[in-house]
Amino acid sequence: MKIAKSISAMQLLRHIDRTGMYLIKARVQLGWSQKELGDAAKMTAQQISRYERESYSGIALATAQRIAAVLVTEAEKKQTD
Repeated sequence: MKIAKSISAMQLLRHIDRTGMYLIKARVQLGWSQKELGDAAKMTAQQISRYERESYSGIALATAQRIAAVLVTEAEKKQTD
């Protein structure tokens, strides 16, 4: 699984117009629902849905870092399983 290499908070912000695409891709690669990602990142599925929408570009750096950290940590766990 290449999530750790394919997503980072800086990548999310560098391509803010594609943030939603990066989040969806990483979440789907993990086999997670929006609710599962939200639970892991301590936010609601509705917030994850909003961040995944292509028209939404208001994600804060701290939020992007928190979501990216959850995705990378889970991807690393799956690699060792």
